[in-house]
Amino acid sequence: MSVMAEQAEVTEKRYAILIASSCYPKEPGLKDLRCPENDVDALDAVLRSPDFGGFTKTFVFKNRPNHEVLERIETVLGEAGQHDLVLIYFSGHGKLNPAGQLCLATANTKLRALGSTSIQAAEIKSYFGHSASRKKILLLDCCYSGAVGKDFARGGVDDQLQLVSRGQGTFIMTASTGIEVAVEKEGDQYGLFTKHLVQGIRSGEADKNEDGFVDMQELYEYVHEKVRGEGAQKPMQWGLGVKGSIIIARSGRIAKEKWRQEMERGLHRFAADGLLTSRLVNEAIQVLNIPKKKLVGSEQQRIVLIEQLIDSRLGMADFMEQWMDLRCLDCAAVAQKSSTIKCESAERYIGRRYINHGDGTITDTKTGLIWKRCLEGLSGGNCEEGKVETYTWDVAVKRFKNVTYAGFTDWRLPTIDELKTLVYCSEGKDKEGRCKDGSEKPTINQQAFPNIEALRVWSGSPNADGSGYAWYVYFGNGFSYALSRSNFSAVRLVRDGQ
Repeated sequence: MSVMAEQAEVTEKRYAILIASSCYPKEPGLKDLRCPENDVDALDAVLRSPDFGGFTKTFVFKNRPNHEVLERIETVLGEAGQHDLVLIYFSGHGKLNPAGQLCLATANTKLRALGSTSIQAAEIKSYFGHSASRKKILLLDCCYSGAVGKDFARGGVDDQLQLVSRGQGTFIMTASTGIEVAVEKEGDQYGLFTKHLVQGIRSGEADKNEDGFVDMQELYEYVHEKVRGEGAQKPMQWGLGVKGSIIIARSGRIAKEKWRQEMERGLHRFAADGLLTSRLVNEAIQVLNIPKKKLVGSEQQRIVLIEQLIDSRLGMADFMEQWMDLRCLDCAAVAQKSSTIKCESAERYIGRRYINHGDGTITDTKTGLIWKRCLEGLSGGNCEEGKVETYTWDVAVKRFKNVTYAGFTDWRLPTIDELKTLVYCSEGKDKEGRCKDGSEKPTINQQAFPNIEALRVWSGSPNADGSGYAWYVYFGNGFSYALSRSNFSAVRLVRDGQ
């Protein structure tokens, strides 16, 4: 009988104990870690999701003492039935005792009393051996995690492990060998091992045979390949009495389709807000619809960029920069075959804050606001045509309300707080909030907003109702002032980008 058929006949409960150990207040010899708490949160989410893991219950421990965690491990394994699955995951420091056996450091760990203040792999083995559960998974993202094989094997760690006691169907997977450290790469939110563990399930890429499920052997092969591709760290695996496939999660077509739809909805939202062009959205959707097996290098990179943008792990400016770089790399490759093809310029991003949409509008990725590049009266690619127009405040408020431009009908005067976000002080500000002496003038990003002749720009904010004054920003020193509404000043329009 197949594993899936057996699971259909028997109601399986699925339990996970997820342990994060990042802080060690009782042991100065252990360095605090950045990723473990993120690791367990990410794994918890994917295991609990009905689209993926569908786990009955997860128990999350963050920086708890060893005795508290061991009590839960013993309780869960003791209560689990023979058809239930129990998963134990640890992210943190792994240390070896004098006998070379693996100990998992917890919040109360002391290196001089390692045996009594940590979780010993031998203890987990003991609880495994007394559990009726026939399906157990142990995942370790820590240094020297491969040393766990010494506690579970009758022979050496390189031997195929044999059945010990009643621990049938135990699958062990570690981030490294028994002599390697596990890696937290700079800039990554998760540990290297766990990052690919979660990604393999979420993306469905670990489903090698595309049967709609991710089993532990498939997941190991995926993680091993990805981790080895990023460095020298070598994940390990062992199986104790494993028969058939131990399925950890669904990957299938339903989850993949939901993921694709979520990505498309996110892209369309950005397009509706004017942050992405229709051309780029169409390019992205075409990539999302390419079958997994047919994705080439640049297309795989685009998939990652889309996911990071939608999940808010990548800002719009960085996304545009990297997307345009990929577009031009592809274009350059084609151009090698045909000298008649020219690559489209990627100079649409300005620094890491502004995106030039090429239609006279620019997005501030810090605030989400979309601005007209030119002051009213000016036009052209660099606002070089025309002459700046000035208006009294009352005329400006009346005239510039729901203005149509670049396909949008909701352009308006900015509030004073919105207008102040455009101030750029190259030498910083003084105590009063003005740009310090020596700052570039005008005090605005001149690449994003060129040809600024008029330094005084109206906001749409009155100083006080009926006062006869309104606020403006003086881009000579970056400060805001109240001015009589009967005076004339320039106007720059804005619209909400979100």
